[in-house]
Amino acid sequence: MTRLFLLLALLGLSWPAAAQDLFAPIFAVTQHPRCANCHSDTAMPLQRDARPHQPPVPRGPDGKGIGAQACIFCHRASNVGPAPGAPDWRSPKAGESVFRGREAGALCRDLRDPLRNGGLEPEALGRHFAEDPLVGWAWAPGGNRSTPQLSRDHLVVAVADWLRAGAPCP
Repeated sequence: MTRLFLLLALLGLSWPAAAQDLFAPIFAVTQHPRCANCHSDTAMPLQRDARPHQPPVPRGPDGKGIGAQACIFCHRASNVGPAPGAPDWRSPKAGESVFRGREAGALCRDLRDPLRNGGLEPEALGRHFAEDPLVGWAWAPGGNRSTPQLSRDHLVVAVADWLRAGAPCP
């Protein structure tokens, strides 16, 4: 940690500024509708650019819907027609990893906390951003859906840099 403080001082940055700079690209991606629509604190996921899901479907305790309203009834392993899809389509469990409407520091602390991020330790969190097909879907959503401005490759580098620095929060 001492080396990090020395490096920051040489670059003319303070710890809070460095934390803000490291987390900023991650925060920007998490606020995009492709991520924030499912990572919301609503009883059902949102769709498109933050509209209520149609038909209305419950998130369910495991994030996969409930009974005949399970996600897999409409969402397949890939995009099919207007229905988006990726392997193991789901939302986070209720209360886990809420991105929509969060302040950067609070979201950062949640992403670091396995009790709030789906049980992911730092290495697994990095793999989640880098390898999870559902995360990757955000950059290939099909139709006329928008995608995050930062590429997935750049996000993976940003997450790795943030984790390597000890996952500092603004």
